[in-house]
Amino acid sequence: MVEQLLCPRVVGRDAELVAVHETVAAAARGFGGGTVLLGEAGAGKSRLVDEARDAARARGLTVLGGRCVEVAGVPFGPFVEAVAAAERAGAPRGAALAAARTVLDRPAGGRDVSTPTEVAEAVLRLLREAAGGGGALLVVEDLHWADLETVAALDHLLAHSADHGAGCLVTLRPGGDAHGRARRWGDTRTARLVELLPLSGADVERMVRLCLGVDAVVTGLLEFVRERADGLPFLVEELLAGLRRSGALLPVDGGWQVIERRLRVTVPPTLADAVTAGFTALHPRTQGVLQAASLLGRRVAWDLLPRVTGLAPDVVLASLREATYAGFLAADPDDPGALRFRHALIRDHIAALLLAPERAVLARRALDAVDDVHPGLPGPWCALGAQLADMAGDRGRTARLLTELGGRELRRGALATATTHLERALELLDPEDSLLALEELVAAHALAGDVDAALERGVPALDERRARADAPARLLELELALGRALLIAGRYVEARRHAVRAGAVDTASAAVLSAQVDVSAGDPEQAEATARAAIRSGRLAPDAACEAWEVVGRAARLRDVEAAEQAFTTALDLAERHGLAASRARALHELGTVDLLDTMRTDRLGQARAAAIETGAAATLAVVDFHLAEALVARQRVAEGREAAGRAIATARRIGSSVLAPALLTLARSHAHELAVEAMEGALDRARACAPGDPEIEAGEWGRVRAMLALHRGEPAEARAALDRAVVALRAVPGHHFPHWGLWALLHAVTGGDPDTVADAASAPGGDTRFNRALVRTAEAVWRGPRDPRAAEERFVAGVADLGAYVDGEWLVHLVGWLAAPAAHRDGWGDPVGWLQAAVRWFADHDRPRLATSCRTGLRAVGGPVPRRGRGTSSVPDELLALGVSSREVDVLRLLGRRLTNNGIAEALVLSPRTVEKHVASLLRKTGSADRAALEAHAAVLSARP
Repeated sequence: MVEQLLCPRVVGRDAELVAVHETVAAAARGFGGGTVLLGEAGAGKSRLVDEARDAARARGLTVLGGRCVEVAGVPFGPFVEAVAAAERAGAPRGAALAAARTVLDRPAGGRDVSTPTEVAEAVLRLLREAAGGGGALLVVEDLHWADLETVAALDHLLAHSADHGAGCLVTLRPGGDAHGRARRWGDTRTARLVELLPLSGADVERMVRLCLGVDAVVTGLLEFVRERADGLPFLVEELLAGLRRSGALLPVDGGWQVIERRLRVTVPPTLADAVTAGFTALHPRTQGVLQAASLLGRRVAWDLLPRVTGLAPDVVLASLREATYAGFLAADPDDPGALRFRHALIRDHIAALLLAPERAVLARRALDAVDDVHPGLPGPWCALGAQLADMAGDRGRTARLLTELGGRELRRGALATATTHLERALELLDPEDSLLALEELVAAHALAGDVDAALERGVPALDERRARADAPARLLELELALGRALLIAGRYVEARRHAVRAGAVDTASAAVLSAQVDVSAGDPEQAEATARAAIRSGRLAPDAACEAWEVVGRAARLRDVEAAEQAFTTALDLAERHGLAASRARALHELGTVDLLDTMRTDRLGQARAAAIETGAAATLAVVDFHLAEALVARQRVAEGREAAGRAIATARRIGSSVLAPALLTLARSHAHELAVEAMEGALDRARACAPGDPEIEAGEWGRVRAMLALHRGEPAEARAALDRAVVALRAVPGHHFPHWGLWALLHAVTGGDPDTVADAASAPGGDTRFNRALVRTAEAVWRGPRDPRAAEERFVAGVADLGAYVDGEWLVHLVGWLAAPAAHRDGWGDPVGWLQAAVRWFADHDRPRLATSCRTGLRAVGGPVPRRGRGTSSVPDELLALGVSSREVDVLRLLGRRLTNNGIAEALVLSPRTVEKHVASLLRKTGSADRAALEAHAAVLSARP
């Protein structure tokens, strides 16, 4: 069974939620009052009613009510249901309930039905009785279908709400007598009228993301849902569910893969039935005009309709008037002088009612009309033209238009959408006519980073284009595309060959590719010089200029973070000015790497990730997730970092990206931080298998992984030995950025190693990035300590200040304090006792027992008092002790039972919220609880004990 993709919370209805909660709160206080939710079908009225019911029951209110039905039913139906609900809820069989039942039951004799006032008074007494027991809420749904007597009775109840004290919540759709009465209630303040407008585009996007449980979705899916849901929450969920059933949405790697070519509309059955019934009631001439209009788009192109239908303009206008009166068409909010289908799904269903031969004939006429009036099919007319040609059965014309459309989407960076159009075009084209579409598709695959697909299709296309020798510009694009793909795969020698061949056609564009190869292969100076020369030539297209500025930034990043940020910002400005979505995603990623080096913030990496998903740039997505993983693990948010590394690994493996092996190293490092040696070794084996003999991977294994394992074990000498091995490997790749040069120098300083490592680390690539600069300063402090204690302390303070500027940098500060404390004590500078005391508390609170033990040993060696272990104040019951729960965790568990937030627990126990978060996560893991509510069950058992 395919799951229904429901939104886990209400979106875009903040003011409406406030209104219903205020209605419930007033009812709980016995103040009465009414609220009317006005909105068309699917606007979210029922979801708000559910929220109100839940809130009312949570406060102990009695909830009564019912709904009106479209067909004639029991008189005063909602009130009959309300009385039945009172009986089911076990309401006392007092006079009020009996009276209400008598009034609402059809009497055996006498007059046929009760009057609205009699019904209202009977329900009023019932509500008063219910409210007297703690409050009551009356819910009346779908008032637009109510008979006049029911509306009149409700009118009486709302006007006398102060007498019964219950809250009244009413829902209805626009139009009809009930709508007019609701307007009067609002005008006279008898009830509050809350109108549910369509969700904004941003809210629809948020709702889609929440339904799918992802941070971002591909642009094609968003456009599909936005266009057809019309801001109605119900339709957002229905459309997503339909796409899931049709296979257009496939679960993959904890997210969703969108098959854009399968994006097809499934009109909800209730809407389809209503549209069909209304459509068949129209004049046949109007039916024909509406069906012709449905093929031309959501907006009614009335000037084209006479040519498509063969009817006179005045006849077409008369038909459009009838369709508007019938509710199929409405004024276009973006152009009040125009008409459009009231819902996109109405248009889709009317088009679906056409027989295939009818559709083909109309589509052929419509395509000819569009082509005549809009020659060249600019803007959205090209997409419409391709749809019409396809419906008309014209394969050749469809393929040509899809190729043109795919090329346009490619140039604006909508890579997933471009790929969909171009693959469809290739299915329709004969092999001898397919080269242009194939070339565009190769470019899309290369920009998206799908290396295997780009090479598989691109190599034969390049051979054919060379053989034809008739289009140098097309040959250039193929050479550049294949060069980019090989670059992503880390095959720099082959990529450079394509750059050289491209240079025979266009030296500026080829120079950019050559510069990208240089900066990736470890020659930043040559890369920057080449890129700047290409920029100065003034012959670069905007997308190539973006790439050139990216090279400049990457070359500058390791020596001058500010200059790198300026270059990447220039690339971002260019991308946004020219609407280049893929270039924008790359520029945001590069700006995120500046943050990674300078502050460890991940804001812009998050933006880059969303942009990469939206545009379908898989290569950018893989490297963004890799850098996110690096940042999160470095900040000790290990579980989140491991998740990001897993995403990077999955994407890189799928597309053949060279980021696969580095991402596996990051995964190994995450295990090293938690001393999970077996898992670490498994990830290292996989990394080596991906890049056998690669010195960068060897350096990463020893410098980024094994050195971290040794440090977290509290073994500085072993960490230094691991970094020594990394440095040996780095000699084979002199331009490679290595993040731990400064750490290498500090470890040599604190273990009596080589003082020359300080100068080596300071002059290495990236030596002046914040982390390396800070640790070089602390290394200098240790070496200077015996000769100049004051200078040593100044250096150390400057280094620690740099580390403290990182987000979540506390652990780095404490790590450095632990490492430097013995030397500082020996040489008489700094505050080694204070450093170790602060470090032991932090490491103990953050589940770093080996480091905490090493700090305690260091404190004893320098004669400082050792802080007591953070064991908490609670005794641990035997059953929890068997699970490994600590005393401090029991402290936290007891406060969870009082339903305190993490911040509240932190304040009560004088801990940081992050520490509490770790204790809660540990409790969930140790007790096997699913969530905080389950933990509260353990807390309830504890609270029952003395």
